[in-house]
Order: sequence, then C-alpha cells, then structure tokens
Amino acid sequence: MSPPLRRPRSLSFAPLAQGVPIGLAGVINGVIEVSFGLTLGAIVFSGPLSDHLPVGLGLGLFSTIAVAAVIALTSSLRGMIGSVQDVSAILLALVLDTVLAEAAPTEVLPTAIAAIALTTLSLGLVSLLLGCFNLGSVIRFVPFPVIGGFLGGTGWFLVLGSLLLMTGLPSLPEPAVLLQPLILVQWLPGLIFAVTHRLLLTRFCHPLLLPSLIFGALPLFYLGLGLSGTSLAQAGDLGLLLGPFAGDGRWHPLQITTMTGARWDLILGHWQSIGVLLAVTLMAMLLNISSLEVVLGEEMNLNQELRATGLANLVSGLGGGLAGFQGLGSSALGYGAIRGRSRWVGILVALCGALALVFGADIVAQAPRLVLGGLGLSLGISFLLEWLWQARSKLPWMDYGIVVVITVTMATLGVLPAVGLGLAISIVTFLINYSRINVVRYRLSGQTQSSSVNRPPNQQRALQAMGQQIQILRLQGYLFFGTANQLVAQVKQPMQALEPDMPQFILLDFEQVIGMDSSSAYSFIKLKQAAQPPLRLVLTHLRPDFKDLLTRQGCLEPEDPVYHLEPDLDHGLQWCEEQLLGTLSWRRRRYVPLPLHLQKLFTDPDQVPVFMEYLEKRQLPAEAMVFDQGQPATQLFFLESGQIQTFSTLPGGEPLPERTYQPGTILGATAFFSETPYGVAAKTQQPSLVYGLSRDRWQAMITDHPKAAAIFQQTIIAQISENLLRTTASLKSLLG
Repeated sequence: MSPPLRRPRSLSFAPLAQGVPIGLAGVINGVIEVSFGLTLGAIVFSGPLSDHLPVGLGLGLFSTIAVAAVIALTSSLRGMIGSVQDVSAILLALVLDTVLAEAAPTEVLPTAIAAIALTTLSLGLVSLLLGCFNLGSVIRFVPFPVIGGFLGGTGWFLVLGSLLLMTGLPSLPEPAVLLQPLILVQWLPGLIFAVTHRLLLTRFCHPLLLPSLIFGALPLFYLGLGLSGTSLAQAGDLGLLLGPFAGDGRWHPLQITTMTGARWDLILGHWQSIGVLLAVTLMAMLLNISSLEVVLGEEMNLNQELRATGLANLVSGLGGGLAGFQGLGSSALGYGAIRGRSRWVGILVALCGALALVFGADIVAQAPRLVLGGLGLSLGISFLLEWLWQARSKLPWMDYGIVVVITVTMATLGVLPAVGLGLAISIVTFLINYSRINVVRYRLSGQTQSSSVNRPPNQQRALQAMGQQIQILRLQGYLFFGTANQLVAQVKQPMQALEPDMPQFILLDFEQVIGMDSSSAYSFIKLKQAAQPPLRLVLTHLRPDFKDLLTRQGCLEPEDPVYHLEPDLDHGLQWCEEQLLGTLSWRRRRYVPLPLHLQKLFTDPDQVPVFMEYLEKRQLPAEAMVFDQGQPATQLFFLESGQIQTFSTLPGGEPLPERTYQPGTILGATAFFSETPYGVAAKTQQPSLVYGLSRDRWQAMITDHPKAAAIFQQTIIAQISENLLRTTASLKSLLG
C-alpha cells in the first residue's frame, strides 16, 4: 500500500534565517545544473549532430528549467531538485546515432528533435500513469546487479561522449589518433579537470567544490590562451571552444514544420531501443529516490514522485527537451548539506537556467569545451569506479560478475544485446535462487497436529498413537521444473516411516502455493506411481486451476485410488483421522451413554453416579445455541450425543468456525474454571443431548462430595495438559 500522499505546499516567503540556506542552495545548484544541462545537451548533439550544437545547448538549458521547476512544485519532498539526467541522455545519444544514420542531411535536425520529444513525452506519460495507478512498486522488481550493469555501461558512454564532445570527432578513433598533438590538446585538459575533480571529492565534500572548480578552470584556460598567444578565434578554429555557432544558438519551442519534416519511420523503427531507454530511465529514477531516502533520512511517496517526474517530462517534451527526474547529488547537496528545505530551491535553479538561456548564448559560445567535457568525463569515471571497482568489495561475486558482463556487453555490442543478456541473466539467476528455496514450508505429523474436531479422550489417545500414519507437508511458493525433483524427493521421504499394515496418509497442503507449471504436474504423476496401497495422498487447498492442470495431465481420476481431495487442511485431517478410527473395532458402536464416558475418564469410577446427580440434562434441537460469545461462563457442558460447533464472531458480524465437538467431550471448561466469559459461541449442528454443570451445583459438590469434585478437577487438568503438550509439540515442529 502506498504511503499517504503529501500535498505539495504552496510557495511562501521564508524568514531571513531560512532564506540564506535556501538562496545558497538554489544558486549553487543552479550553476551546477546549468553546467550539467549544457554538458548533456552537448553530448547528445555530438557526432552526427555536431553541426547543430547550439540547438543541443539550448535544449539542455530548457530541459533544466522545465524539470527543475515542475519537480520543485510537485515533489513529495520540499527542497527536491529535478535534474536533466545523464543515463537517459547517453542512451538517447545512442538511439540518435542509429536513427540518424539513414536520414538525409536536411532531415537530421527535425528527426533528432522529434525523437528527443517523443522519448521525453513517452517517459512523462508512462511515469504519470504508473504514479496515478499506484504502480510504482512494479519497477522495483528489476535485479540490482542488472541495474548496476546498465549504469556501468552508461559510465562508459559518458566517457565516450565527453571525448567526442571535446575532440569534435564523429566516433571513437584509434588510440594513435587520440595521441596526435592537435587532438591531444583538445581532450587532455578535460581529463585533467575530471581527474582533479574526482581526487578533490575524495578529500573534500563541500557544496562549493564543483562551482569553485568550474570558475577556477575558466580563468586558467583563458590565461593559458594569453600566455601561448592564442586568440579566441584561433582557439575556436582549434576546437577548444564551444563556438562559434552557425545561426541562432537560442532554444526555440517545437514547431509544426519540425514535426512534419522528421523521419518518423526511422524513429518508430527503433521502438525497441526507445523502450529500453524508458525502462532504464525509470530504474535509474528508482535508484535515485531509494538512495535519497537513505541519505536524507526521509520517506518519500514513490507514486507521487512518479507523477512529478511524469509532469516534468511532459512539459520538457512539449518543448523538445531532454528527460530528467529527481537529482541525487543536487538534492542531497541542497536539502541535506546546505539545509535548503523549500520549494524555492528548485525554482531558483530553474531561474538560473532561464537566465543562461536568455542571456548566455554569446557567453556559452566562448566557453571552453574542456569544462563541459571534463564534467562529463568526471561523471563517467564516477560510474565506472562505482560499478567496476568499488562494487567488487560490496557485492557477492556472482552479482559483481553480472555487473561486469552487462557493462562490457553494453560497451562493445550495444544497448539491446545488453538488455537481452541482462534479462537472460536475471531469469537464470532467479530460477537458480528460487529452486533453492525449500518447497516444503512445514513438515508435521498427526501426532503434532490434529483436526479441529474434539473427540472423546479414548479416541484422542488412539489417534495420538497412530499419528505417525498421517504425514503433513505444507507446500509453498511456485511449483515448477526447478523444484519438481525436490518435491518428489521430499514427499517420498516420509513414505519410509509409515507402518505398512495400517492406513497411510501423506497430506499435501497447497494453501501457500502461488502457482504451478505443467512440469510440476509430472511430479505428481511420479508420486502416484510410487505410492503403494494402503498409502493415500491427500491434497488440500487445491485451487481449481491446479486441479484442472492435474486432471488434464492424467494425474487425477474421477475415482482416484491414490489421490483424495479435501477443501482445506482441517477437512483433510478430519478425513484421515476418520479413516484411522474406522479400523478400530470399538469405534463401531455409535451411542455411548455419558456415564460410560465418565467412567473411562475418572480415576475412581465409583464417583461417576455421585457426579451425575449434579448435572442437568437438556435435549437440544439442531441449530440451538448452547452459549454465546462473551456470555458469563456460569455452566460447563458434557455432550452425550449429537454434535456441537463452536465459532467466534468477526468484526463484520460473520461467524468463524473454531472447533467441532463429538459425543464424550466437554465444552466451556476453561472459561468456567477461570471465571471468564466464553471466548466463543456454541451451537448444535444436529439434535444433541447435553448435560450442564452450573456454578451453584459445582460449589455444592465441593462442599458435599469433595472427592468427586477433586477427581473431576484432575480429569480436566489432565485433558488441558494433553492439549498443551500437543500444542507445544506442534510449535516445536513448526519452529524446528
């Protein structure tokens, strides 16, 4: 069940004491998010889209504005910062590489913008629907190592995209090309920037670290140009600057001409890749939210965060923008470190993006590629370090191997093969791990668990002596080919302990079984072949679809000599007990007067006539109430003939059957002697003859015939002790 929704609070002006951390968090994160937005926009528009780099930078800034503003206003956490995300941007760049390979030069830009808008809008719609229908938990079922493998592969593509951004090359060249002086000077400063950033992060974790590094790198870059005598125009020709840009470098909203000029056939022809992008992005969002809950110590509403992500991406997609969701680092920085816990933080981030979008085109053109490329390299290196190096000491070797294999597959063969491999590994791993779960949840016998029927003490003792002839196996989980052999072996095992000259029963309870396949049905055929008379296999809680499957496979027959079906475990136990009692000669006598029952219970049978003088005889019709739940226990009752059912009343008023009492049993003794109200109600199921012992008559017996009273008390204590011992043995079997 989803946690209660937190209605987003309206924006309100905070006092100065709160305004300082809010403003600091907004401005610092604004600079960082603008930088990341530019970096990811530039990476997406590298390679075949490098001629349209200013459009990519504009889209990156617009996306920063849209995602930050909408998530700030709709998130369940005040102070949450939405970010344009590297995972989706890198996967989008890979999709665009394949989509645009067949597009004509005039179709490249409109097709790219249409593809970007489609993926972002699709992510927004899927997230919104998942959140509206409270299906956020669906995306939690992806194995963690598979997610780690995709994030490791994303780190590789971040490194690759950053190198292409800094060098302007359409694809990764041979290592010798990267070492050429002209190319080396383009990417080596960015690598130094990235390594410096990573090294400083290991020693310092200050919110001003990244902004200081960015603003420190800029003057050093221009100082280097001045000392080397390189003008800005020459630096642009050398590929060291983002500009000069051809045409208008500002962002423009989606236009009809852009949509009509796109190659939709190429876009829709890669729907599988777009589907992978959506799935991986949703998983990455889940990781961010789960990590934020741990880092910030706040519980967030996953479905509300999905709705916030959906709305943010719908707004971004309508403007042709990139996908984004809740930022882990930025939100942890603003909410946790700086303590800017207001929706104004995200609004300030969006305002910083708006300022850069409106006034920063000419400034951005003069920005060095090493800063944006270095940021991308730093991100990529952090992903690779986390999943290919640090994970080896945190994950089991099997999980770590899966991460490495998926990362390498994604880097060498592409995203789709990595998805297929990830799914295959997930399925195989699940089957192996699930088949290790014991299909038998509990193993009991008739000695440790009996039915809800209260029988006369002599029958109870007989059943206790023959209890090993009833073996109870409570099954669990999903029965499939991985657990089929285990099931056969575990059911055959108790067959060896059964007495061959007496009725034998193995009771298989399906109450905790959630499903079964056709291969498991063959296991029951094997069991049927292995069962030798007088063994009967009793199936309880067998769902109709399970029964249909076993029937279609030829396992169950109309008059089956081996399998016997009962609706639930209690009825199964009752049937087995009746079969065992049917073998006893003395059980055949149907009616036994109450004095004869008492003579078998009392240690001194001579006291029975004395005891009977204090009992009141009552002939009750069927469906007559003997006593009600909560009624003062003024009497206890002896059942001579007929049958009585006890039941409790649920809060809704529905009766819940408890136990069935047969002739020769006692009702209400515990409540009578503890002087508490009856815990259950009792009703006759057929015409019954009962004897009642009232409290007044009991007190009179204690006074006038103390020996009879003492013997009866000993009888009650003995019965309660037997029941307690049986319950204890049953609990030990369950816990052992």
